[in-house]
Amino acid sequence: MERGYEPIGYEFRLRGHLGGTILEAFPSFRAELCGQDTVLRGTLPDQAALHGVLSQIEGLGLELLEFRRVPLGDSRQQLQRETVTVPKKTTEPRNDR
Repeated sequence: MERGYEPIGYEFRLRGHLGGTILEAFPSFRAELCGQDTVLRGTLPDQAALHGVLSQIEGLGLELLEFRRVPLGDSRQQLQRETVTVPKKTTEPRNDR
């Protein structure tokens, strides 16, 4: 008998307001603007899918600020489960002349 798995809810907080073209890369997630950031919410079937989304975020050059596992059906609730904050990258100041 095959063991069934429940999907797991996740939120990904990315720096900046993402445009429609970038959001098309995440079709199974809902996007919401929160201040200066974009939060993607959705479910993933397993840890391999989570790693795939993290790789996609990195491959698109997006800055991941935070991701967290959320209870299904209540992704807006204050979360008390596994929160991971990604340390900021130190970069050289840009010269915008």
